[in-house]
Parts: sequence; structure tokens; C-alpha cells
Amino acid sequence: MPKTFITKTYDGEAAGDWAGMQTEAGKHHRCKVTVESFTEARELSEGQRNWWKGVLLPALHEDTGDSIQFWETTLKLAVLPDDFQPIATIIDGIGYTYIPSITTIGITKMNIMVEGSVAHLRGEKYLHIKGKKYGDQFQWVTLPDKLKKRKK
Repeated sequence: MPKTFITKTYDGEAAGDWAGMQTEAGKHHRCKVTVESFTEARELSEGQRNWWKGVLLPALHEDTGDSIQFWETTLKLAVLPDDFQPIATIIDGIGYTYIPSITTIGITKMNIMVEGSVAHLRGEKYLHIKGKKYGDQFQWVTLPDKLKKRKK
């Protein structure tokens, strides 16, 4: 599994865990080191995606028994329907329809997806989804909170 190191520049000089990078590279017969720009906005966007896919969707699956894929599709179409219109394609003569990945949206829309998912789940007294009627059972859904994460 790749190991990621984050560096910063201070007074025009790169600062980072150079020893850690060298140690990690030394664990492999051959490896590749890539340097790319990494902004706080990109980090936030990745964190949002990780929370949405790694925390919210599995929690909804556990709470309702409906699949993670069901919840992902349901929330995409409820919150950002214009960005997640189904796409039809033909592969080996067989027709398939799929919903685009969340990696196709940027940080602003990912923020809308996170906040909109929580609002959608908490804001409607009754959700009628896939023939099921959900009551107020999603009041436990809250926005990501870094303070809660640190306390664990």
C-alpha cells in the first residue's frame, strides 16, 4: 500500500519527513516517488469523499439493511440530480446504465453533497424510497466533526 507524505515550504525551502520517506523507499526493491501540488482544498475534498463513502453510506446500510450502492445512488440523485444523471452505454452488445462517480465533482459540489445528504436525511419527516417508508430514524445523521474524530 502506498504511503503518503505531506510537505510544506517555509522561506522557500521544502520541509518534510525526509528520513521517513527514505525509510519507506528503502523497504522496496524499486519504487517511484512523485511530487505534486496538494492544497488544503484538495485535502478537504478527499476528506469529504472519505466521510461520505466511508462513514455515512456504511452507517446507512447498517441502520436500514439497504445496500451501500442503494444509498449512494439515492443520495446522488436526491442532492445533485443534474450532476448524476444516469449514463447508458453498450458493452459487448449488452446495454448498461450507471450513475457517474463522485470523483467527477469538485470540492464545492462535494460540500453540497455532504451537507445536502445530511439535510435530506434529517429534513424530511418521511422518506419514501424504494417502496419503504422511513420515519424520523435518520436524526442520528450529522455533519462530519473533526472534534469527535479526535476524541476517539
